[in-house]
Amino acid sequence: MNSGSINLGSITPVNADTANITALLSYECENTSDTVAKVSVCLAAGSGSNESQIVPARYMTGPNSSRLAFNMTLSDGEIWGDRNFGKEYKSSVLTIAGNSKIQGSEVINTSLLSGKGNVNALQGVHANNFDGIHTTLTVDIGTDLQVPDCATVDQGSTQFTFTVQATVLSSCLINATSDINLGIHSAGATNITSNNNIAVTCTNATSYKIGLTPSNDNTTGKGIMAGTNGKSTLPYQLQSDASGTEWGNNGNTYAALTNGVTGTGDGAAKAHTVYVTVPNTDVTPDSYSDRVTVTVYY
Repeated sequence: MNSGSINLGSITPVNADTANITALLSYECENTSDTVAKVSVCLAAGSGSNESQIVPARYMTGPNSSRLAFNMTLSDGEIWGDRNFGKEYKSSVLTIAGNSKIQGSEVINTSLLSGKGNVNALQGVHANNFDGIHTTLTVDIGTDLQVPDCATVDQGSTQFTFTVQATVLSSCLINATSDINLGIHSAGATNITSNNNIAVTCTNATSYKIGLTPSNDNTTGKGIMAGTNGKSTLPYQLQSDASGTEWGNNGNTYAALTNGVTGTGDGAAKAHTVYVTVPNTDVTPDSYSDRVTVTVYY
C-alpha cells in the first residue's frame, strides 16, 4: 500500500473537509506447482487503531486527542472495509501459469470527510495505524469442480500493515473584507464614524494578530483619503473599537505587532469590526477614498 503509507499531506482550514489522495493497493500471487492455478484474492481493512467501527468515518488522531475524519473507498466508490463494515476488496478470478507469479492492484481513494469537525483539528501530525489486527488477506484456490471465490471462505490469517496520516498546519485565511462607506456629509462636519467587518479563519488554537496599513504606510492607522480631483485630501483614523483605540500595523511579525487586533483560531471564520473616524470634513467638496491593506500574522 504505497510503501506502507497514505499521506494526505498538509491540512489547513481551507482543505480540512476536502483533502484527498489515491493510493495503490498491490498484491502478488505465486504458483509453485507445474500446472495452471486459478485463485481469488480478498483484501479487508477494518477501522484502524483509533475506532471500533468504520461507518460513518474512520479517524486519524493527533495532539491532545485531536481528530481528522476520513474514509477509504474502492474504485467503485464503495467504502473499503471488511466483512462487518463497508466492502471487502475482491479480485476477479486470477489465472496463474505453473511456476510463475501474477500481480494485481486496486486504487484506494482516501478522503477527509466534511461535516465531521475536521476544521477543529489542532496543529500537528495525525495518524491511524492499520496494523496486523486491522487487515486481512484471504485467498481461495479453485479446483476442477469449483471456481474460486475468496468471499465465500473463512477469512485468512495473513495480514498487512499501513498508515494513513496528515499534518495539520498552523494557518490563517482572510475570508472577507468589506468597504467602509462614511456616507455624504456637509463640509465642516466633525468626528464622522462608520464601520464594517473583516473575517479571518485560523487553525484551531492558533494565535493571530491583524494589522491594518493605509496606502500612505502609516503604522498607527492614520490614513489619508484622496479626492477625485487629485489635489484634495481627507485624513482619517482606523480604530479597533468605537472609543477610538488606534488600529495600525507597527510590526512585520506576530511578536513585533503591538497595535493590531488579536485573536485565537477555532477553525471557523471570525469577524473583526474595523471602525473609521474622520475628524473634520472642512475640505473641498469631492468624493474621497483610500485603500487599506489587511495583514494577518500567526
